[in-house]
Amino acid sequence: MPVKFQNEKRSEMNKKLLPFFPYIAPAIGVIILLIIVYLVYNNLTKNSKRDDTLNNDIDENKLTYLKSQYLVFADTIETAIAGYGTDEQTIYNVFSQLENDNDVLELIQAFGKRWIINGLSLYYDASLPELLSYELNSEERSKLNQILSNKGIKTKF
Repeated sequence: MPVKFQNEKRSEMNKKLLPFFPYIAPAIGVIILLIIVYLVYNNLTKNSKRDDTLNNDIDENKLTYLKSQYLVFADTIETAIAGYGTDEQTIYNVFSQLENDNDVLELIQAFGKRWIINGLSLYYDASLPELLSYELNSEERSKLNQILSNKGIKTKF
């Protein structure tokens, strides 16, 4: 008898909720879509804005490369960090190509703030210095700073 009573109770509840089902699924879909649109828009607009404080510190006449090359460097570093494990050698190779403090600042500027998924970790809106401090241990950061120091670059991570 108790099974029949439970089934009847469920049936009554289903009858009460049934008229709302056509509205619930689309509402949930719209909410999810709005969240995705917001996150994508927010990410795109933040990456397109230049940080005025860094921008004021960069002497564009002393840049070694075209600005597009710094975006390539930034994307290369992002690829080296994303996924499982960090490719430290790729990061060292990128920084080995920089010749002065303006190059480093322009790279930081080009990197902006990015979403990085690294294994099970998600870094939301992290800048290049923040990501390097998360991804490289003190010994690896020392090696990176030594590469910069050998070129007379004062910027450190």
